[in-house]
Amino acid sequence: MKTYKFKLSANVLSIPQFHEKFNKLAGDFGLSDKDIFDLCLASEEIMSNIIFYGYNEAKDKYISIEVSFKDESVIIVFIDTAKHFDPTQNKVSLPQNKNIENIKIGGLGVYFVNTLMDRIEYQKLKVGNKLLIEKKIRKNNEN
Repeated sequence: MKTYKFKLSANVLSIPQFHEKFNKLAGDFGLSDKDIFDLCLASEEIMSNIIFYGYNEAKDKYISIEVSFKDESVIIVFIDTAKHFDPTQNKVSLPQNKNIENIKIGGLGVYFVNTLMDRIEYQKLKVGNKLLIEKKIRKNNEN
């Protein structure tokens, strides 16, 4: 297992910076484009929620991220000092007719994370949150 740690400013400019670093590492590790896309989408949703809702766009806050590449999965852990929020308790489902206009604003990002990831674990910290996401992967040479 190979693990990388990042401490990023809690602002939207950190999201593409993280994606750039993650894409490079994931490509070196041989992840498929689909797995990279899924992990980037989930991490973007999580980071956005932390920045906009957890920290209310405060400029002096940080998000710690730990990325672990295992043989059969990738684990990303997000740690923040924002107000407590457990995304595993907010189950959102698409309307029966799947008409995008009927979807209530809010919670759709959590839906994507829950749908795209194979495992999600939340831990309420004394101050803040720890969220783990895991995706089982296929390497590029595994069609």
